[in-house]
Amino acid sequence: RPEAVPLYTYKAVKPDGEAVEGDREAPDEATLVRALQAEGLIPIQTRTAGGLRLSLGKRRRALSQKEIGILTRELATLLEAGLTLDRSLQILVELTAEEHLVRVLADLQQRVRGGTTFSAALEQQGGQFPRLYVNIVRAGEASGALDQVLARLADYLERTAELRAANLRLREEIGERRRAEAALGEREGHLRTVIGNVPVVLFATDRDGIFTLSEGKGLEVL
Repeated sequence: RPEAVPLYTYKAVKPDGEAVEGDREAPDEATLVRALQAEGLIPIQTRTAGGLRLSLGKRRRALSQKEIGILTRELATLLEAGLTLDRSLQILVELTAEEHLVRVLADLQQRVRGGTTFSAALEQQGGQFPRLYVNIVRAGEASGALDQVLARLADYLERTAELRAANLRLREEIGERRRAEAALGEREGHLRTVIGNVPVVLFATDRDGIFTLSEGKGLEVL
């Protein structure tokens, strides 16, 4: 019986800046991205249809580091494709479903359209973006390579997220190991208490393999 091909929901941009979205079956996300690029589209988001529906239910006021990383990557992709910052922000507003993200993106676009620099607009988001992030963007604006700086910043955020996840898994493993060792110690202590004064028969063998018996008192569990 053949396996079902996953269904993905994608959001992309045409060369003229028009945003498009739809559903398409593909063996994996990489294959879908290559297919969209072959059609002249700029992929912005590609997720399994089920995963996207689940993500739409989340409503958070503060931006998580993961959300900032995704926003940075998508913005860098649009800028590298030759779109203006204003148009790139507008596309992200149109393609984003999460309300708290839409509000931030819309405010950024409005400020940029009004003549505010992107770094200053980020700084005016009530602490949503870390100071280091804002300063790196400001440096990118000054150098005229904002798209490249955002791409490198997205790489950094993704690596940081991976390291944080790996560190969390390691801490959980260490915690489980310590709990197991503590439980073992409790069982050993219980054994000492129960059989500490009970006469026991000890079995041993000599060099010839002959069993000998002796009686002792108490059993030390190491």
